[in-house]
Amino acid sequence: MNVKVQDFVNRARLGWARARPELDVSSIEVMARIGRIGALAAHRAGRDLVPAGVTRAEFDVLCTLARGDGPIRASEVTAATMLSGASTTKNAERLVKRGLIERLPWEHDGRAGPHAADRGG
Repeated sequence: MNVKVQDFVNRARLGWARARPELDVSSIEVMARIGRIGALAAHRAGRDLVPAGVTRAEFDVLCTLARGDGPIRASEVTAATMLSGASTTKNAERLVKRGLIERLPWEHDGRAGPHAADRGG
């Protein structure tokens, strides 16, 4: 007995084959699978972070800061996380309020850059 499971991507590919059989949709199939895997992984990561009380974006900011050798400019956090500058600022402010990071003035300008809060004693 040969049972073939039809997932979303297979159904979409078959739909294109019926509607426009002359089109090569093989690249769409690959990209759709990559997109679905990414969406499923992001959903799972977000769900797993709920008990810790952090969002996926906040977690990305924390991880970026944890990997750094010291304070990191907000623009560097933005580049590493691929968040927008506004989102980086918003997430950093929420993390500051919870005492998970602190923002210090950057020596070269007056703006503050986030870094992991010193938990040492």
